[in-house]
Amino acid sequence: MKFKVGFATDDGKNMVDKHFGDAGFYLIYEISKKESVFVEKRENSSTEEDERFHGDPLKAGKIGQIMKGVQILCNKQFGKNIINMSKKFVPILFDIDNIDEAIKITQSRFDEIEQAWKAGGSRKHISFRTKNIE
Repeated sequence: MKFKVGFATDDGKNMVDKHFGDAGFYLIYEISKKESVFVEKRENSSTEEDERFHGDPLKAGKIGQIMKGVQILCNKQFGKNIINMSKKFVPILFDIDNIDEAIKITQSRFDEIEQAWKAGGSRKHISFRTKNIE
């Protein structure tokens, strides 16, 4: 089995220190237990949300459209929309910066990700954080 995985980034090397939906762009990889292949870079064309409506489901919908065809979302932070995003994706929280390292961790915990994906609309996010923060 392979998954398309989206990493939120501004510099193309590290995940952002802000919510997934606030990244400048997303690097999409196809990942299996043994292989990872870069697929494409997608620009974040979602509009800025009004701070009064933080966690706006409309923004979640826009990010969902940008991530069409992707099953896994990876970043250091997700906002309130993580609940909405979990219905269509498996969000994974990391406490590391480097995308290459995150890919290796994703491959090493592939069975856990596959099980979360199979949970369907009742799935929850996964935390691969080593520090106890959430």
